[in-house]
Amino acid sequence: MEDNRDFHFSIVRHIGVLAEAGKGWKKEVNLVSWNDRPAKLDIREWDENHAKMTRGVTLNAEETSILRDLLADPDKLFPQH
Repeated sequence: MEDNRDFHFSIVRHIGVLAEAGKGWKKEVNLVSWNDRPAKLDIREWDENHAKMTRGVTLNAEETSILRDLLADPDKLFPQH
């Protein structure tokens, strides 16, 4: 099995920062195009130069809409015990 790590990306739009870790790393929400494909919502940590990143989560438009609806219901997020 070949391990091809040759990829490129473009941050199309910076949406916001969720958290800041040490040494300049930030957990960000962005629209990112991977390998010239349509941009997807992307949540991951980036170094201060956006040259290095952690593993993250990417969501297409439909998945983003579903996530928005799930997060809009506070009882689903933090149910009363």
